[in-house]
Amino acid sequence: MIAALIAGVLLLQGDAEGRELSPAQRIQALEREPPAQSVPRLLPLAADPKPGTRESARKALARLAPKASTLLREALAASDASIRREAATALASSGDLAAVFALATALGDPSPEVKERAAWALGQMLDPVLND
Repeated sequence: MIAALIAGVLLLQGDAEGRELSPAQRIQALEREPPAQSVPRLLPLAADPKPGTRESARKALARLAPKASTLLREALAASDASIRREAATALASSGDLAAVFALATALGDPSPEVKERAAWALGQMLDPVLND
């Protein structure tokens, strides 16, 4: 709990000398927060135009996915297609079979990018199940 509070303060204030944190440092700080606070902040970063920021946020979401599956499933209904796309991507790492239904529903999303990512995520989740 204390670590999450410190991470939150760092996100707002920068480092001890007042310098703004780099995107990688912000993402590391977000990972220390509870998923309910970090996932909504990480999803937009996972759609960032800068490849380094985008990949770092996606990796953080993948690490958080097992603890944040419910939040990620809810994000599949966000109004922003990039948020829905990144939620589908992160759900592939969740290990939560309840996410299969949510991802199958996302196959009907109006955004082709979301449909594609949902199909990819389903393949990632179901491949080990089908090959056992």
